[in-house]
Amino acid sequence: MEVLELLDYIRHSTKWVFFSRTYYVVVAGLLLYRLLGTLCRLYYFFALVHTPMRLNLKRKIVITGASSGLGYETTSQLYARGATVFMVVRDVPKAEKAIEKIKEEFKLNDHKRNIHKSGSLHIVCADLTDDHSIREAAHLILQSSDKVDVLVNNAGIGSQKKLQRVGPNDAEFIMQSNFYGHLFLTMLLLPSIAQCNGRVVNVTR
Repeated sequence: MEVLELLDYIRHSTKWVFFSRTYYVVVAGLLLYRLLGTLCRLYYFFALVHTPMRLNLKRKIVITGASSGLGYETTSQLYARGATVFMVVRDVPKAEKAIEKIKEEFKLNDHKRNIHKSGSLHIVCADLTDDHSIREAAHLILQSSDKVDVLVNNAGIGSQKKLQRVGPNDAEFIMQSNFYGHLFLTMLLLPSIAQCNGRVVNVTR
């Protein structure tokens, strides 16, 4: 009887040891997986993304709302890295002033960069609430460029009115400018974007 009890004890102990080892192996594997994932993300951020002075983007890029705010800053950074930027705007004089400012800033900061050749900036006048205007803008872009690598849907408007005072016409105007206009422009440029495996970037607010 004592021998049987001893064998039973050994059998259960062996199972427990095996379970314990398996448990620790699984835990160690999960920790290693998390560690490798973190290292990969850090490498991607510091080595591939956070390289503002080494990045050279000789691409054809379309940006809506490019004369102010986030669109202006994006245009400025891409221009400094060699990109050809089509600035889709409603206010042409405002866009012309923006271009002057961008070029002045580039000259001032040129000594800090590894590349000394800027890109080019082209104004495309378009009203995103007008389908005919959007179609003409897309036609002009496709005539001027053999491809579109990136489309940045950035332009957007809002209302300063209180919600209860926003009427149907106001809501329709905002939706046309912020959503439907960009959707139509995207559909018109999509064949050219797809040909070069390009990208569409939608900026939300």
